[in-house]
Amino acid sequence: MAQKACREGYTAIYQRLPRLFQELPLAKGDGSYSKLLNRLGKTDVLLLDDWGLAKLSAEQRRDLLEILEDRHGSRSTIVTSQLPLDQWHARHWRLNTGRCHYGSLGTQRL
Repeated sequence: MAQKACREGYTAIYQRLPRLFQELPLAKGDGSYSKLLNRLGKTDVLLLDDWGLAKLSAEQRRDLLEILEDRHGSRSTIVTSQLPLDQWHARHWRLNTGRCHYGSLGTQRL
């Protein structure tokens, strides 16, 4: 999907979520966190792969919400997973977070 977007003239980033969650704390530590968020926020198509391999920590949930909020309504975000759709919310989002983009993500089985 990301390759197709590039062939059509869009910018795209393919990112495995486990790797992204390793990169984010490092970016916070070396001062490049804002630059990373900016890059993820401005690309036309962000493909996040391997959703649901492990439960998210509170910090990972906040980081992911930050990324999704930056993109919401202006850029395309594709999330892929081996996890059944009906388990996405219960596995990763706590009701007390006060907000959740799960409902605003278009979901489709491929």
